[in-house]
Amino acid sequence: MKQAPPVAAVLLAAGRSSRFAGSNKLLHDWNGKPLVRHVAETLTRAGVGRVLVATGHEAEVIHAALEGLGLFFVHNPAFRDGMGSTIAASAEALHPEEAALIVPADMPWIQESTLRQIMELGSCDAIVVPHHGDRAGNPVLFPPDLKLELLKLTGDHGARAVVEAHLDRIVRLGVNEQELEDVDFRGDFGRSS
Repeated sequence: MKQAPPVAAVLLAAGRSSRFAGSNKLLHDWNGKPLVRHVAETLTRAGVGRVLVATGHEAEVIHAALEGLGLFFVHNPAFRDGMGSTIAASAEALHPEEAALIVPADMPWIQESTLRQIMELGSCDAIVVPHHGDRAGNPVLFPPDLKLELLKLTGDHGARAVVEAHLDRIVRLGVNEQELEDVDFRGDFGRSS
């Protein structure tokens, strides 16, 4: 097996939180801090090489919520076009040798240990996808050679098309079901943390 490439996380924080009843869910309090900061801190504690924060909607406020963490920011002015365009804008900031760990910023239950396992399973060939039973989820690790495909993404389906085009390269990591959950509605914050 080839040596694992360095990893850059792409923290997707550009969305409008349209289902969250009037405010940006990423700024909602999660255990005493904004949700986006909680997820960013989990990434940094897990030892990700670089964290690229993809901003769009309320970029200045997201930036302020992450102050002092030493992160890199990539703004997607076309964030209204969907998650695909945000991933593509972020992929432009990847170094050629970096694998991309695509992490939605609304996943507060993801564990540092799981992030480390995803990175350990990474290689120059593998797409690492967390699973619980038959359910696949995020975050997904893409090897460096798929950067060009990430750059072509559009719409609101994220990087699903890239995964589906390379099913023979998937490495599955079993995780607990809650780690695959994200926050869409205010009531989601009532789940155990």
